[in-house]
Amino acid sequence: RIGEHRLDDDLLPRLATFSEGDPYDARRIIETSRHLNDTGYFRRVEVRALREERHDGEVPVEIVFHPASRHAWKTGIGFATDTGPRGSLRYENRLVNPKGHRFESELRLSPVKSGLDANYLIPGDDPLRETYSIGGGYLYEDTDSSESDSVRLIGAQTIKSDPWTQTRFLELLHERSDIGEEEVNSTLLMPGLTLSRVEADDILRTQRGYRISMEVRGAYEGLVSDATLVQLRADTKAMYRFGDSGRITGRIQVGTTLGDGADQLPASLRFFAGGDNSVRGYEYKSLGPKDKNGDVVGGRHLLTGSIEYEHPIVGEDWWVGAFADAGNAFDSSEITLRAGYGLGIRWFSPVGRLRVDLAFPDDTEDDEWRVHIGLGADL
Repeated sequence: RIGEHRLDDDLLPRLATFSEGDPYDARRIIETSRHLNDTGYFRRVEVRALREERHDGEVPVEIVFHPASRHAWKTGIGFATDTGPRGSLRYENRLVNPKGHRFESELRLSPVKSGLDANYLIPGDDPLRETYSIGGGYLYEDTDSSESDSVRLIGAQTIKSDPWTQTRFLELLHERSDIGEEEVNSTLLMPGLTLSRVEADDILRTQRGYRISMEVRGAYEGLVSDATLVQLRADTKAMYRFGDSGRITGRIQVGTTLGDGADQLPASLRFFAGGDNSVRGYEYKSLGPKDKNGDVVGGRHLLTGSIEYEHPIVGEDWWVGAFADAGNAFDSSEITLRAGYGLGIRWFSPVGRLRVDLAFPDDTEDDEWRVHIGLGADL
């Protein structure tokens, strides 16, 4: 028994985990309720099995929909050491049409990185697993090592399976970059594939868990693109808590670019190190190969790693931590490691962990110490 709703009649059955005539299973009732509530099309959905009305071996199932507002606006403010103060404005049309299409757009502003993105999302044959998107965006980034303006168009297919989520995409990128004294204008048509996986006992207060993300993309000179390249990136982070005692966290980031030299690539495709989620103790994107004037111009390869130990000091909300980071961006087979180390304090707020770190670099030529601030989920 399906209540009134705004979706096509052929879309709703694709969101359910059971069909009429299937053997009764209470777990499927719960799964269907969760899936319908997670779509964002409704404020709330109630899925009830009317077992007291069962007849001739059949159990009626009633679905009641409480519609959500079609249009939603969200604003946000924050601060991160890498980007400084930042603000965002997000608009979402949760139901463009009865086929379940959605539209999302977000404006982000900060002194270092600002941009505008828009995406049109279309549910696939299995809306719970498959989504198609068509979108574009503009990004302006101004760091001590580079300044860049980029415009991109992206078409993608995202498939959620157990345990991996894969995204197949085709991106058209046009970017103007000022890197050191060099100006680079690039147009690249890049097909690619991203694989990601997150396993955690608790996303906000992780005792044991890990995250893995891998991406490969490429371009061919003459096929719209200015350069031929294949680029691979991988990022993994893992956490383990020793009973009711402390927690250890490890992180590794690697990347490599094959093909044309890095001097032909825009800033967004070059590798830099340094910053909150890289080598703490150094400024954001301040590590990497330098030109003859000593300006950091980015490299073809990246290798960074981190080890951290945290221990509770007041209940389960206040912790202290000690860490060591190392790595760099580089061009040749030789890498000059830069390291940072320090201490920090953590507070587990209702919206995630607030982290404040005091970090010291092993090379004090430019900086003697830095404070790093971050807020968000553990993984």
